Amino acid sequence: FVGGSPCQSFSYNGKQAGLNDVRGTLFYEYARVVKECQPKVFIYENVKGMLTHDKGKTWKIIKEVFDSLNYDVFIKKNDDGEENPIINSKDYGIPQSRERLFVVGFRKDLGIENFKFPMEINLERKVEDFFLGKSENYLDVKIKTDEKLQQKELYEVRIESVNPDGSVIGSLI
Repeated sequence: FVGGSPCQSFSYNGKQAGLNDVRGTLFYEYARVVKECQPKVFIYENVKGMLTHDKGKTWKIIKEVFDSLNYDVFIKKNDDGEENPIINSKDYGIPQSRERLFVVGFRKDLGIENFKFPMEINLERKVEDFFLGKSENYLDVKIKTDEKLQQKELYEVRIESVNPDGSVIGSLI
């Protein structure tokens, strides 16, 4: 079961009302679904602001709820063994810096006690590599000009996948 709860209540860009905001309390609904459905594994994701909200009290409550679900709960740790649940997509080959908190839980009856988060991989490409001729494999986004009206129309492109060789499969919308 993979999911999260709305982030606005914990985001640095939001009102940071935390568990006092109805959106923030939807975390409890996520936990309820895990408890009722008992999936073999759950992965919870949210913004890193959840860690520091209310001077860390919110994160403490959330960890306690996860611990109460009858799951072995895993939170990423840094090289010193200190808890560091933040994973940045750019550290896993995705050309975007997106820091998110992750919690992974395995049902206790599975006996999985040694889960390790994946090793980070080097980022070899940037988003710009796929556009404007920066790479031999790029999307050519063309601008169509209506001379009479002096308006420009930009084609929207949906990127469907990026192949291991860096080529992009996409379609015009």
